[in-house]
Amino acid sequence: MVSRLAASIAPSETFAIDQKAKQLAAQGRSIINFSIGEPDFQTPERVKEATITAVKGNRTKYAPVAGIQELKQAVCDKLVQENKLEYQPENIVVSNGAKQSLYNALLAIANSGDEIIVIAPYWSTYAEQVKLCRAKPVIVQSNDFSLPLGEIKISKRTKAIIINSPNNPTGAVYSKKQLEELGELAVKHQIHIISDEIYEKIIYDEQHYSIGSFSEDIKKLTITINGLSKSYAMTGYRVGYAAAAKELAQAMQKIQSQTTSGINTMAQYAALEAMKTPPSKDMVAEFRKRRDIIYAHLKQIDGIAVDLPKGAFYIFPDVSKLLSGRTIQEFSEYLLEKANIAVVPGPAFGRTANIRFSYALAAEKIEEGISRMQEALK
Repeated sequence: MVSRLAASIAPSETFAIDQKAKQLAAQGRSIINFSIGEPDFQTPERVKEATITAVKGNRTKYAPVAGIQELKQAVCDKLVQENKLEYQPENIVVSNGAKQSLYNALLAIANSGDEIIVIAPYWSTYAEQVKLCRAKPVIVQSNDFSLPLGEIKISKRTKAIIINSPNNPTGAVYSKKQLEELGELAVKHQIHIISDEIYEKIIYDEQHYSIGSFSEDIKKLTITINGLSKSYAMTGYRVGYAAAAKELAQAMQKIQSQTTSGINTMAQYAALEAMKTPPSKDMVAEFRKRRDIIYAHLKQIDGIAVDLPKGAFYIFPDVSKLLSGRTIQEFSEYLLEKANIAVVPGPAFGRTANIRFSYALAAEKIEEGISRMQEALK
């Protein structure tokens, strides 16, 4: 019999839908899969070669728990040059993807009964990880996908706020003013900010700001989360990292030492090679092209309300006028069965009127998928 905690955790709906789509495709169905957030670009050749070189060079033994020194220094160099965040290697913890970095951060700060504010729409993992820490996720809705500063209420139990910009699932990018005001709020109440910046390189007409860069007081309270999965198309390498005050970084390292230990050694040397140069601008240009295509096509469908994403590779239209008495899950299932397209229903992200499309797939597939949707809705 499983524990009450395990029973309370929702499985990843994104991965469940992706697996179902792949199963249907394996059965011969022509499925266009908008569900999974994985770039369809290939890992850079130089990164692949660095992986092979690491293996041939016998760099196949245990690595330090918090990451090899060279990679931690490369993260420090990147953060100071690109994010105006000055850290030392002792402030960096390299983990098995940004998801583990997030969980390490929550475990390092949250006690049973603490409250963690999560801005909705949100990546579903946030709320479930908070529950795994025996804390309580407090969901604050953002109707226009910006930071709902006026709706954030701090209680005696509030321990942290999780933010994600550029945002999954909306593609929203928080402004400098919004982030500065949130930073001031955190300092006033002495609560942590967990800033998930995994999509920072996939941004279009806006500028990315790291909230911890605004002042030393904000920086002390901020745990910055990032990784290489999205920007370098290295999803399978599982390389993420956290940057935080020394005390928090030591706590996260201690937690990691008793869970997964250090991450894959060869992946770390591959990540080190990746970080020698910025990600390809061609990938961002292609995502912009795809964003414009899917946005234009969705805008043409009567009953859909949609905002133009400013970053990441997701779009999150409101389809409530198309439900005709169906739940959003039933509507998503209808699209899979009748249109052969896989989308993720909004409740996975804290919304009941929306569906998420990932446009991390070829432009022609995007056009075909939305065309199928239009036909199914006639």
